[in-house]
Amino acid sequence: MENKNPDQRSQGKRRGSMGTFWFLVTALLLITVALPSIIIVGVGMLPSIVAYIVDNSKEKYAALSVSSMNFCGVFPALYNIWTGSHSFDGAISTLSDPFTLMIMYSAAGFGWLFFMSIPTIVSTFLTVMAQHRISHLRGIQKHIIAEWGEEVSQPPGH
Repeated sequence: MENKNPDQRSQGKRRGSMGTFWFLVTALLLITVALPSIIIVGVGMLPSIVAYIVDNSKEKYAALSVSSMNFCGVFPALYNIWTGSHSFDGAISTLSDPFTLMIMYSAAGFGWLFFMSIPTIVSTFLTVMAQHRISHLRGIQKHIIAEWGEEVSQPPGH
């Protein structure tokens, strides 16, 4: 453990408090400038937050899959307010449209669907490829036995 003198400790505290200060300033600036976008992202990405909480794995593949698809569903709503009325009322009217919410949350549902089905599909594909390879190698083996005799198929010492 490292012993720091009082000057080093106070300098570290100052650096930490300055970091907190700049984080708060940036967050306040973002909230004032981009509040409608933050509202839409906050409401639209709720399934991603749930997926992150529910996913107990270290890699968080479920959260990644759901979040990626969820953002694809949220982006059209963001684009609409960026090109239209980027205001609090615009964000609320966008979120009050059931079709918009259906797109956002359905995209997250497709993320869950991909997360659950893709590993099975890939596993099946790899099994079929392995079976094809085995049958190909057995054909080669039969050709070699026909050419060299049955002795080449026996283990050494028999």
